[in-house]
Amino acid sequence: MEAIAHFYRLGCITLTMATLAFCYPPVDMPQGYYCESTSQCATGLCCLKPIIGGSPTCQPLAKLTEQCTIRPLGGVYTHHCPCVDGARCDRSMYMCVPPDVYAYEFIMAGKHRK
Repeated sequence: MEAIAHFYRLGCITLTMATLAFCYPPVDMPQGYYCESTSQCATGLCCLKPIIGGSPTCQPLAKLTEQCTIRPLGGVYTHHCPCVDGARCDRSMYMCVPPDVYAYEFIMAGKHRK
């Protein structure tokens, strides 16, 4: 009889620990893993929802000359990720450019070519 009571207590503890394990969302998720917010993705990634359907996944931040997005909706970006550190998203073309340059000037100077 005592063994049965001990079993129930153990099950209760296990259940409590299992429940707590699901209270915290995963963090530092690598590229391609499903996410609910950019805070779950590893450094250098954002939580990006595809333009047409699909679930959001961790994707690389936009680099110079790549398209970018400025604001997330509820921690998830749509269409494109924001720019990497050291670049800014120019709203006229939604393109990552150096902090002190406009997208048009950047393109006209030919610096966008690889």
